[in-house]
Amino acid sequence: MATPPDSRNGRPERWLPALALLVITMVGLVSYLNTFSVPFVFDDITNIVDNPCVMVDDMTLKSLANILKSRSRNRPLSNATLAANYFINQQRVFGYHAVNLLIHILTAAMVFFITRRFTGREQTGDGFFVPLGAALLWMTNPVHTQAVTYIVQRMTSLATFFYL
Repeated sequence: MATPPDSRNGRPERWLPALALLVITMVGLVSYLNTFSVPFVFDDITNIVDNPCVMVDDMTLKSLANILKSRSRNRPLSNATLAANYFINQQRVFGYHAVNLLIHILTAAMVFFITRRFTGREQTGDGFFVPLGAALLWMTNPVHTQAVTYIVQRMTSLATFFYL
């Protein structure tokens, strides 16, 4: 019996997960790169543009504690990421969209590794295509478009990431 092309001595190639992450990242960039110039819309205005609690000019304890007074005070981590974005980018949307896409790519990577683990395919040579397909389906599913393109929906993306 011949060994599968992606394994040596019955062990899967160690570079396959790295290749999967590269493919997931590239597909994510191709899918969402055209959204990086979309302006603040809908809830972005009230939660970011008109929200002095996330408009931090310095990273002091006082300004970080001010984040807890935000309109969405039940989401301190999301508000902290928005404040960090504001600190770096002010109100230039490119950085906000880049962080949203990064969170979505990391979540798709989690889908890859979880699928790989739960299907029992991480120890076999065929442990690449089914998990990669699941991650790419996650990455490109139109249902996720609003969670990636609307900046304030980072709250949803972060919740999903930490759930996984």
